[in-house]
Amino acid sequence: MSVRAVLAHEYYGHRANRTTSIRKGHWLDEFRASYRGAQKCSNLTDEDRADLVRDAYDRAKEAGVTVKLTKFARRALYGF
Repeated sequence: MSVRAVLAHEYYGHRANRTTSIRKGHWLDEFRASYRGAQKCSNLTDEDRADLVRDAYDRAKEAGVTVKLTKFARRALYGF
């Protein structure tokens, strides 16, 4: 992942949700940080956005959780 994508994950994901009850490091916290970073950061390239969405879904998969692909995720990953 690029530096820009990592910063989007940290700033738009973790920083924006620092007061929630989900503990730091939980798969849902990491999923949300990557997904929201991809959604909210306006200056990402298409590749950065796809990397963040892929990271979010990979974290859910690693936790054994199936998350349905959203329209936003499909557009970021496949362009439609």
